[in-house]
Amino acid sequence: MLRASTVILLLTLVHASTSCISWDYTCRFLKILKENPQISTIYVYNSSGGFSERNYGSDLNVDAPSGSIKLPTDAFNKLKSLSSLTLYRVRLENNTLDLTKHQKLENIQISYSWLNDSTKILYPETLRPMSLYLNANNFTTFSLCSLKNLTSLIHLDLSSNKIANFSGNFSRLKSLENIVLTGNNISKLSGSLLKSLQTVNLTMLSLQQNNIHCLSSINFDKISNYSNGFRVEINKEYPYYGDVSTLKEREFKCDCNSIFYNGTNYDMLEAVCTKPIDLYGLPIGLFIEDCKDKNNSSNGMKLDGRNIKKIEINFS
Repeated sequence: MLRASTVILLLTLVHASTSCISWDYTCRFLKILKENPQISTIYVYNSSGGFSERNYGSDLNVDAPSGSIKLPTDAFNKLKSLSSLTLYRVRLENNTLDLTKHQKLENIQISYSWLNDSTKILYPETLRPMSLYLNANNFTTFSLCSLKNLTSLIHLDLSSNKIANFSGNFSRLKSLENIVLTGNNISKLSGSLLKSLQTVNLTMLSLQQNNIHCLSSINFDKISNYSNGFRVEINKEYPYYGDVSTLKEREFKCDCNSIFYNGTNYDMLEAVCTKPIDLYGLPIGLFIEDCKDKNNSSNGMKLDGRNIKKIEINFS
């Protein structure tokens, strides 16, 4: 015959197996997902310092303390209609997240979440137009090979990481329109990677706040959206301070066959050519004008025989 204390203990254990301790935010979050397989949109953020949820049937908003939710690899596998996933300041339990079952995904954003070079995100094969934001993490290297399943990717944001090595090619990402690499440690892009831009639908490449002095010439007229105004943005300085005073201390190779800081800001006068030696000390702004004169074209600047209709490289 069971004693009363034993019965109470058994009931407690049963209850514990079906509920979560109030401060175990991971358990509470996963429990919500398990009980609501119809959820299609998830937005996890950190504002109040506590834990709260707003479940609107197909939409789930969760406010949780920074880093308090630690997701297992298969966290979202029970959801059948997931189309948008936005995660701020969450952690991945095994540094891996499996999203392969979610072919309806159109938006993935995992920001400020300590993702790094050992993080592995398994993406779904999908034909849906998709945007991917992995900004404000800790990547120091990034290979486009990891995105091979995202053949319909249109927007890629890797800004505010620590990427020094950006490799691979864009050949499988034929729908890609926007690439944001702002705020990294990139000093150069390989010729093969730049050449692969010709295979995509690119309209904007942002390389602001990196360590780039010069980009090799790209055959812009072979880029799909070239005629619509393809845009390259490079900004060495941090716009929060607007300080370009040290530009004059950097080395710039002045070559009409290269695309480099095509400054429209008056501060561009601070930068001068350092190579070749016969152009040493010439303000880059004057050099660009000289290139335009030598390659006079009604359509715009001509570099290496190719008309460039729009290059915006900003210093603001």
